[in-house]
Amino acid sequence: MATTLNNIGAILFEQKQYEAAIPPLAQAYQIRQKIGSPDANDTAGYLGAIIEHIGEARFQAVLSEMT
Repeated sequence: MATTLNNIGAILFEQKQYEAAIPPLAQAYQIRQKIGSPDANDTAGYLGAIIEHIGEARFQAVLSEMT
């Protein structure tokens, strides 16, 4: 499931749909962290790049809308 969510987020990222990419990437990151997967670093890289594109404030706003 984490890989699928990461792939969805990666596709959205590549399409420059940064805000839409946050939810699947955030979920993938949480799963990967929980299971101790080294792939969590890859997902974190996408999330960091999104912050660079849209800014920390907007990133946090999108995250808060998820809950």
